[in-house]
Amino acid sequence: MIVIALLFDSVKFATGILALSGATNVVVAGTAVGGKAGAVVATIVLWLPFVGQIVGLIALYAGIFLQWIFGIILTILGYSTMGLWFTNSGVSLFGGKNPSGKVATFLITYLLSWVPFLDLLPGLTTWTVKMLYDNWHEDKENAKEAEGEYNKLDYSRVRKPRPTIKHARADTF
Repeated sequence: MIVIALLFDSVKFATGILALSGATNVVVAGTAVGGKAGAVVATIVLWLPFVGQIVGLIALYAGIFLQWIFGIILTILGYSTMGLWFTNSGVSLFGGKNPSGKVATFLITYLLSWVPFLDLLPGLTTWTVKMLYDNWHEDKENAKEAEGEYNKLDYSRVRKPRPTIKHARADTF
């Protein structure tokens, strides 16, 4: 689960870094349209006074806007994927022993993923790690409680301590 969450966050981070380089977007677009000649023309346009800055700035804003749209799609897809995975695994998303902590972690990480530039932080991975830790902690506490109750009630399905084997001594024969 953590690997999948890291994958979503890594893709969002990579697109965010690419969006911040407007000149690279212009050269890539020129290459896509006209091959090597397009890349040369795009580079020349970027070096022109005033025109190059305007084209680079437009490309920067277009890249940031596209990254924001792409980030929204990845955020919705990532949180939906992890939420379904948790639900199918039997993990309570907003219940259990610490529901307020689960809700707070979800809301903070989810809302931060909608803010430009803060969406580059690994919010989905943070939420996933917190959910896994809470689930592990709840399972550990439930096992301790169940072990204590079962041993008091002496249920047969619970593993009981092994009886000590008394070795026969030579003087008992």
